[in-house]
Amino acid sequence: MINQVPIPPSGTDPTKVDRDKVHDQLDEWIRKGTVTPAPTDGESNPLYFIFLPPGCDIDPSGASGFHSWDYFYVWTSGVEDPDVLGLLWAVVKTPAFANPNSTANQFVNKVARIASHELAESLTDPVSDGFVTDDGCEISDLCEQLSTFKCGNWDVELYYSNWDNSCIRGDQPISLRRFLKAIDIDGTTGLRQLQSDVINVDFIASKM
Repeated sequence: MINQVPIPPSGTDPTKVDRDKVHDQLDEWIRKGTVTPAPTDGESNPLYFIFLPPGCDIDPSGASGFHSWDYFYVWTSGVEDPDVLGLLWAVVKTPAFANPNSTANQFVNKVARIASHELAESLTDPVSDGFVTDDGCEISDLCEQLSTFKCGNWDVELYYSNWDNSCIRGDQPISLRRFLKAIDIDGTTGLRQLQSDVINVDFIASKM
């Protein structure tokens, strides 16, 4: 996480938002410097999380959150064509508890469940060309009916794993043995054949 920006009510806040409204508002916030940092050439796809104020709904109604993307145009002085960067965002609806005695922890855990759902899908299907099943489900949709698990202090959702063919916890370590099997490497002959001094998550991701 790079930055947190609380934005006070303006008096004209919408009671319902959709993809286009979120894009237009986020674009305006970034250009005015209200939300920082802006996308740059060095980091063209930061993910902006937007937590809606209480009472603000999502269109279509019934959704607890969504993620999407669009382009962010940067005009350089003296250059006719703008640089085209990626603008990725996720929106989380602030839940309303019927019980006025709900604790702060209960409230945050409700938000954490939605946020973990949208985070996993933003990372695996950021621009609508990633992990999506034939019937339109993303990596968290397949697991949202299951129980959450504790990640630190928060209740977060499981997400689907092709390796496991089931829903898994995101805090579980990657199995080196299963990674080697997935890329058809015989682990009994040593790891030198990978020709890398470092075998970490980035290395594994680059081979998959």
